[in-house]
Parts: sequence; structure tokens; C-alpha cells
Amino acid sequence: WGEVLNPQVVVRLVLVLLLIQSLAHVGRRLLAARHALVLSALASGFVSSTATIASLGVAVREGREPARRQGGAAALSCVATMAQILAVAATVQPQWLGRLWAPALAGGLAAALWGWALLRGGGSAARAVPEPDAPMFRLRDALLIALLLTGIQVLVHALRLWWGEAGLLAGTLLAALADVHAAVAAVLVQGRPQDAAGPGLQGALAAALSVHALSKCAVAWASGGWHYAVAAGGGVLLHTGVFVAVLSLV
Repeated sequence: WGEVLNPQVVVRLVLVLLLIQSLAHVGRRLLAARHALVLSALASGFVSSTATIASLGVAVREGREPARRQGGAAALSCVATMAQILAVAATVQPQWLGRLWAPALAGGLAAALWGWALLRGGGSAARAVPEPDAPMFRLRDALLIALLLTGIQVLVHALRLWWGEAGLLAGTLLAALADVHAAVAAVLVQGRPQDAAGPGLQGALAAALSVHALSKCAVAWASGGWHYAVAAGGGVLLHTGVFVAVLSLV
């Protein structure tokens, strides 16, 4: 099964996840002292943008924070999603970096601009408080995520063997509902952009990002209500649309 069950790829995934954990940990420690909601959202987004959107929405629903500012921070957490797509590509199939860097950069800039526009008039930022004794490295979490990514890659590969391109698309969309990085890894590991299957893989990647964007919007609505969903979801849909549009041009 080639790259799908390559132990070296699994080890690289674990190392990349540990690196992201350490950067997010340091970011939280430094940024909390500066009351920087903006950069704290970015750091949290490297752990999970969806979880960040949900936690920001809960603060809105409970009346502790305004929807506009929290929506801007939620959009900024999506910048981390774009960066992690490149990290996953570099880990599982580096040949895709040449095809993905421009869409990821454009999508990240779109999310950053949306977030900045909402935060600019949102008043003072809330203090982001890290867990008091949170460890820098969570090896168990990294291993579980790496196993999840590998398991989804195997599932998508199996569906592709059984049902061809339809199976690839179905498996990718199911994976995107749970974790966009798992879906991205599952698609990219199937082949290189210059292969015959490259255009189909690119289409599956665009579909996965679109489905994941809709799931984030649903999370925003469920956690923070309509006003927050419009603020956060607008940024999510904008940066995803920009990513997909640029990807179709490269």
C-alpha cells in the first residue's frame, strides 16, 4: 500500500504534530502576558481551529464577549489551518507544495484580513489564559492524531481501490467532517500532482476544504448563535473560497 502505511510518514507526522504543539504552547505563554487575543487565536488554531471556533462561540453565547470580536479571532484561527495544510503536504507528499503554497497563502491572507477588519473596532482584547501546568509536548495526543490520520488514509485508499474515484471522493468528504488535515493527508498520499490522478486528487482536496468550511460554520452557529456564525462563518467561507479559486488556477 505504498506511502499509505509507510512508517517513516507516520513518524514524520508525529514529529510535526509535536513541533506544532510546542509552538502553540510557547505562543500561549508569551501572548497571554500581552493580552493578545489575535495571536492567541492563531496559536490555538494550530491545535484545532474548529475547537477554537467553538470555545470562542461559547463565550459569545454566555454573554462574556461580543460576537464581532470573537468572530474575528475565529477567522484568524483559520490562518493556522492554511499553514497546517502546507505542513501536512510537506510531511506526506512534498511534491504538492509547489501546487498548494499559493492557494494556502491567498487563503491565509483572506482569513487574516477578515479577522483584522472585525477586530479593529472590537475594543480591548480578552486575556488568553493557558492551562496552569500544561505540558509543552503531549505525545499521547500526537500519537492519537497520527493514528487517526493514518487510519483515514487507509480508509480512503481502500475506498478508492473498491469504488475508484467515487470512493476517493466519498472517503475524503467523510474525513473532512471530522478533521480537514486528515482529509488533506488522505488525498495527498494517494499520488503526486503530476500523476494521471493529479486533477482528481486536486478536485477531492477542494471538495474536502469546502465540506470542512461548512462544518465549521455549523459549529460556530451551534456554539455562539447567528451573529457569531455570520462573523466567524463569513471568514471561514471567504478564505476557503479563495483557496479553492486559486487552486483551480495553478
